[in-house]
Amino acid sequence: VQEILVPLVTSNLTTVAAFLPLAFLSGGKGDFIADLGYVTTIATIVSLLVNVTVLPLLAARFLKPVAPN
Repeated sequence: VQEILVPLVTSNLTTVAAFLPLAFLSGGKGDFIADLGYVTTIATIVSLLVNVTVLPLLAARFLKPVAPN
């Protein structure tokens, strides 16, 4: 996980930085776009948490080392 943690965090932070300001728009545009900002930000953060916690656990459990030939 250590090798891939920095790229995961930085890519998710750039996505959050792009979509989070949409959540704070006001007026007519904000009525339509604000939900997109919230949903995308929350989904990206949850995805990061799953990628850092759950997927390594599942990989360690189900992927067995292959014997060299």
